[in-house]
Amino acid sequence: MFASTPPPDDPHGRDEDPSRQRSASRRSRSRSRRGRSTNTAGQAHVDGATIGSKPAPESLGDVNDCLPEIVPHSRYETICEVGRGGWGVVEKAVDRQLEREVAVKRFTDADDVTEQERQQFIHEAKVTSQLQHPGIVPVHEVGDRDDTFYVMKLLNGVTLHDFIRQHHKQAPVDGGSSRFRFGMSLEPLLQRFVDVCNAVAYAHRRGVIHRDLKPANVMIGDFGETVVLDWGLAQSADAALPCPAAAPVPRGTASTAATASDSTGTIEGTPAYMSPEQAAGDLQNIRPASDIYALGVMLYAIVAGRHPYQGLTVDQILEQVRSARYPDILTLQPLTPPALAAIIRKAMAAAPLDRYASAEQLATDVRRWIAGEAVSVHRENLVARGMRWCRHHQGMAATLAASLSALLVAALVFSVVIHRAHHAEQLARVDAQRAHRQALLRLGEVRDATDTWLIDLSGSLQFYPGMSTLREDLLNRATDQYAQMSDPANASADSQLWASLLPPQDHPDALRRQTEALAQLERGKVLLRLGDLERLNGRFDQARKHYLAAEQRLNLLCDDDTSHAGFADIEALQQWFALERVNTLIGRLLLAGNDDGPLPSQAEIAAAQHWLQANLPPTASHSVNTAPATTDSATADSAANNKAGDVAPPLDAWTSRTAAAAVRFQLAWQMAASAQPGSVAAPRAEDQQAAVQRARWLCDRQPSLGHRRLSETIQTRLARQHMDAGQTEAAHESWSRLIADLQAWAKQSPQRIDYLQSLAHARLQRGNCSVKLNQQAAAIEDFEASIDALETAWRLTDDDYFYRTNLATAENNLGQLLAAGDPQDVAQADRLLRQSLQIYEALLREQVTADRLRRFAHTHASLALLRTASAANGDALSDTQLHHARQAAAAYEILQDHTELSAADRFHWQQSSRLLDAGAAQQGETTDLINTTGTND
Repeated sequence: MFASTPPPDDPHGRDEDPSRQRSASRRSRSRSRRGRSTNTAGQAHVDGATIGSKPAPESLGDVNDCLPEIVPHSRYETICEVGRGGWGVVEKAVDRQLEREVAVKRFTDADDVTEQERQQFIHEAKVTSQLQHPGIVPVHEVGDRDDTFYVMKLLNGVTLHDFIRQHHKQAPVDGGSSRFRFGMSLEPLLQRFVDVCNAVAYAHRRGVIHRDLKPANVMIGDFGETVVLDWGLAQSADAALPCPAAAPVPRGTASTAATASDSTGTIEGTPAYMSPEQAAGDLQNIRPASDIYALGVMLYAIVAGRHPYQGLTVDQILEQVRSARYPDILTLQPLTPPALAAIIRKAMAAAPLDRYASAEQLATDVRRWIAGEAVSVHRENLVARGMRWCRHHQGMAATLAASLSALLVAALVFSVVIHRAHHAEQLARVDAQRAHRQALLRLGEVRDATDTWLIDLSGSLQFYPGMSTLREDLLNRATDQYAQMSDPANASADSQLWASLLPPQDHPDALRRQTEALAQLERGKVLLRLGDLERLNGRFDQARKHYLAAEQRLNLLCDDDTSHAGFADIEALQQWFALERVNTLIGRLLLAGNDDGPLPSQAEIAAAQHWLQANLPPTASHSVNTAPATTDSATADSAANNKAGDVAPPLDAWTSRTAAAAVRFQLAWQMAASAQPGSVAAPRAEDQQAAVQRARWLCDRQPSLGHRRLSETIQTRLARQHMDAGQTEAAHESWSRLIADLQAWAKQSPQRIDYLQSLAHARLQRGNCSVKLNQQAAAIEDFEASIDALETAWRLTDDDYFYRTNLATAENNLGQLLAAGDPQDVAQADRLLRQSLQIYEALLREQVTADRLRRFAHTHASLALLRTASAANGDALSDTQLHHARQAAAAYEILQDHTELSAADRFHWQQSSRLLDAGAAQQGETTDLINTTGTND
């Protein structure tokens, strides 16, 4: 049957008693004809009440003409009454023809039914009968002769309203429930809701809008049926089911039927489930989106257990619905899953366009939520997505958890085994303390050899394969170092230092403490080297961790000096610890601008500078007092320390490393001050100049590859600082000093590609300085020398981007300088510019970048202007000139879409455009001349 309780339009059960029903019906019809005040309707309890009713369409005409004459009692035998409302009754009957049970709906008092009420009744039957869907109750017959009625399928079950109440009553949510458990408990209700959405979607496809969707109008059958009922207020855009022109005077009791009107139109439906446009009486804007809003309220009631306006009067509900004000679902039910709350908010959006576009989309989102998939109106983070996956794939999640647990147990077992093995190893080390000490000494030598290889190879492997000579040199040096390590009689400077610190062999405690100190020093050096390697690889956070760990390790000797009372020379060992702490400070300074970590304080920097100055030998602190002004003086200054018969002895390990640390400290300090000007004070200019001279002195006394590269780096940085500050003469002198050193190094090792590369770069930069100083001849000489050096390096290695770019730049700069000279220089300029253009074209074919495209355009513009300047006065523009101008203009047009053009770019583009305009004008004159000649002919 339709309901096991009184129907929703009679929530208080006042129509169950037939005698009371008859009197109530008469009183209701009497009050309906006299009219009702809005105050009385507004104060009524409206949980299930429906406002207004829908008349039958005027286009139906006389329904009696199109309906068969059926006498319900001749074919249908009434068994019992299953429901009664304000003006209708539903009876359970037997179809005598087909021998089946059906439901017959008819008027309570057929003699007192107005024509308008009868037409509305027939309208509901016709709308329902035309919607053939499993979710809509089918209508078998309709009759309107003796007694207006229609026959429907008989359903046994409860309404969705009762189903929701029973669910929330039987499964209360306690304080320990989770959102997941609460959401899973709603799955039976949500499955029914999806069925309702599908039925409504079908009706929308047929052009029918229900306008009174609510849980009380949905029947849940005993065998899983979900059926949408009460299509009496349905509105259709179809011609067969037009909307009525006016609402009739409703019938029924105060709680079951009423009509409210205002200036905007007639309000029909259940207030708590109306959309804002429906509550405003805006009949023209009632669309399928109005039903979607009602579906959203139904979903709200499913989750919260009641609709959002529980306990309010009609007037209060209508006011809140019109203004789209309702308590958020999380307010009434805090355990609502976020995705489900987002679906409700989307469906109950104030503006129709902000709601779901169709009921199918709403059903799809709810169905996806039930299946544990993502919905379209809610974005989840990775954690929430992973938790949702685990909850809906509990089998796989449990398997993974079990696997991880097994791995954890295995790891614990292996850790115990490893711990025992480690303990046994420690016991063995106690018996082999002397061997350990000797191993530490050899470890220092191996680390020194490894550092040498890292320094030499890091800047040389990029020149493969033209580095056979370099590779032979490195292999020979490595062979010599390992040969010295294998001979105990030839100990390095570090080994001799450690040997001087050894106590007599009959003091095992002192030997143990010394071994521990040496181990701490070597571990600190290893951590420091790890920090350097991480910094070079771009992992700056890891580099900072290693630097801080190394500094902490190197501070252990200072924190516990009493444990080293047995040392013969504790101060010497402390000096080595202090030197390595300075190296860690240098590493931290080199991280400036690369991570968010703190820089060393000014006090730490000052302390390190003071320590270095105190421990440098006088010759290293004041080796050179003045800087050379020219190349010749720089060469003489570089050779001053290597005069015949006055060769200085090689430096010991302590002096060499301290001097190198002083140079690197000044370099790192300057780089940190440039990267973060407000955090670190810049070093003084005289300190930087002294660091340059110290680096050159170190190269003269111990000409290793690492010292030369350090000298080149700090001299290059000083020269660039002068250029950035506009000190062209000082920059020219700095480049000249570096060129002199590089020439000397390249003369000693002519196959070193890195020396040729650096020499070409320095020549190119000094040439730019000469141009600014109006020394054109010197600039041409430097550019030519740079080209020669790069071509030599090019022959020694593969085709390399650095060489090609610098070679093309040098040829371009030299070509522009020669363009303003005599015809012979102009021809050479044309050749150089063409060579430069070929290189840029090849580079662009490999990869297009803004810098390469700019150089390409600039070279084309220079060639176009060069040929224009070299042409005789009055000569026509050649095709070659116009080709270069077109290429330049096209390149600049592309370039401006990717980067901002400089003033020089805009100037060359303007010049190229003028040439193109002149060429166009020239072509036009030629065309006119041809046309004129043709006309004369």
